Amino acid sequence: MGEIRVEQRGAAAWVILNHPPLNVLDIAALRELAEALRELRKSDAKSVALAAEGKAFSAGVDVKDHTPDKVGEMMEALHEVFAALWKLEQPTVAVVQGAALG
Repeated sequence: MGEIRVEQRGAAAWVILNHPPLNVLDIAALRELAEALRELRKSDAKSVALAAEGKAFSAGVDVKDHTPDKVGEMMEALHEVFAALWKLEQPTVAVVQGAALG
């Protein structure tokens, strides 16, 4: 995985946004995040923490993906993230440091 890193820390799985300094999420990163969350459904992790590297938790979705030719795909990828979070059986917490925008 490139912009998303998953670490097992004791009984918790940590999903880390790894595109500092602002962790802007493009379509590829959103799909990678959704896949990481789907894989955690198969794990023995008892909880999931969503965290980030850099000075901001996330500045949101990349504005380059807010164009007429990409917005549909971007919304689809964002929906995949929300669906994967919804389907997780483990309790999930966001460890937010710095800005969390968009």
